[in-house]
Amino acid sequence: MYLDDPGQSLSELIGSVISEIGIENFKRYLWNIFMSHVDDNQEIKNRFIEYISSPRMFTSYSNLSANSKFESCFKSYKELADALLGEKVSRATKNEREEFLLNSIMTCFIDKFKYTNIARYYVGILSENINISKSWDLIVSGQAKDLAKKEVVLLKSIVEIVKNQMGYTDFYLLVDEFEEVASNRLTKKEADNYMSNLRALIDRERNWCSVFAMNPRALEDVKQISLALFGRISNSTITLTPFDANQLGLVIENYIDTVRKNNDSIYPFTDAAVQTLYNGVEDENLKGSPRYLLKLCYSILQDAAVTLDKGQSIDEDFVKSFLNKIDE
Repeated sequence: MYLDDPGQSLSELIGSVISEIGIENFKRYLWNIFMSHVDDNQEIKNRFIEYISSPRMFTSYSNLSANSKFESCFKSYKELADALLGEKVSRATKNEREEFLLNSIMTCFIDKFKYTNIARYYVGILSENINISKSWDLIVSGQAKDLAKKEVVLLKSIVEIVKNQMGYTDFYLLVDEFEEVASNRLTKKEADNYMSNLRALIDRERNWCSVFAMNPRALEDVKQISLALFGRISNSTITLTPFDANQLGLVIENYIDTVRKNNDSIYPFTDAAVQTLYNGVEDENLKGSPRYLLKLCYSILQDAAVTLDKGQSIDEDFVKSFLNKIDE
């Protein structure tokens, strides 16, 4: 799982994890957990059968037993929700059913995840499916206030949900641009809390692997803010050495090949243009930086699409002109 921004808090990172899994996918996983809970709980099952066995609701099922009607509606959570809360249900009856459904889901999730605030968080994710208005943005942005100090447990439960529902054995999390956490964008207290929770998560969960991508300066900042976290994430490091001009040309060719298969060419760039671009980066911290060079290539292509005639190349002079414009 690749996250291009660690966010400003661990709960925001968790929201990004759920978004990356896919909102609908994650809802389905949660509904599957609840449906399994109902299958194992005859009292809840009987109550649902009672609700959905009304002749007024299911005239087309008149020849079926109550259990058959129930099983038909429980093929998916959408059918169940429609049967319980559909248009044919009176407002008063719908309120009663909503309350019972919510309470049943809460009971299931508390039993499964052990913490009321985590159960409430997951119920919030499912709320849209049972006609309760709740902002998804609030849930995934890390602003759910009652999650304070439970972020580690929450992320661990998310990992377990995905592993169990999909049959995965391992979970890999690549967090890019981690320097955003170590920079001055966060207050000292916010950065301390973030890194303390992250260190606790790494210590408690052994069935997932985390990779944090950042520049060398940010790694030193992490060391100053949280020596404990620095010790965890610097135990195994992969240092990406700067590109040289030949590697830049190869990467450009590979990118272009994604849309022009087996082209084996850097056109519309020329070899001289690539060398000029590489040599034109004067900031020593950015010279040879793969990300920075690729961003420059993208911007050059955008500029060329507007200013060059069809068939013209991006040559040495064009790159020099472009670099002069961004320096002004």
